[in-house]
Amino acid sequence: MSNDQPIFEPTARQPGRPRVISDDAIYFAGLQVLAEHGSKGLTLARMARVLGVTPAAVRQRFGSKRGLLVEMARRRVEQTELRFASAREAHDSPLEALQAAFVAEMDQIGGPRQLANAISAYTDNVDDAEMRASFAAELAAMERHIGELLEDAARVGEIRGPVTPELVSAVLAAVEGTMLIWAIAPRGEIKDRIHQAVEVALGRAADPAANS
Repeated sequence: MSNDQPIFEPTARQPGRPRVISDDAIYFAGLQVLAEHGSKGLTLARMARVLGVTPAAVRQRFGSKRGLLVEMARRRVEQTELRFASAREAHDSPLEALQAAFVAEMDQIGGPRQLANAISAYTDNVDDAEMRASFAAELAAMERHIGELLEDAARVGEIRGPVTPELVSAVLAAVEGTMLIWAIAPRGEIKDRIHQAVEVALGRAADPAANS
């Protein structure tokens, strides 16, 4: 889907070329609606209101709510790549970059209620084969980046090797599990909980204050 595809028209018609809305704007509008209303409440009408276009324009672009959800799932893979790349650029420490990538995801979503709603995109659509393939690709991208950052951390002496697939899985499970628990019972700051999850998964001492 090209960023310069002029499909959306403004709600108030203007002469000349139809309004162009970037793929990023569409994705983050969808994430906003999803976080506020959950997967079942993500409608083309709500998307249209956030984007400032007509519902017919959204339908023209995606065809249906499922089409929108499929595109958002595909875009999540790209966003995962971008988050980890940005975290690497911003942090010299591989472990700090690892944690920052997950914190950045939470910054995009919001608080516990918004996180719980965002998770519904997975649980409500797990039987859709096309979306499930995107979920699997997102998971594979996270595992690859975690593995690379842990390898870098071992090289610079932040952790002891070897970095095994089991260790990568343990770190991912610890962080994602912590985020799920925090969505239900939000104790402490999520950035502190993510830090603690990584530390524990790596067998390092964790800060007990993160649980307070």
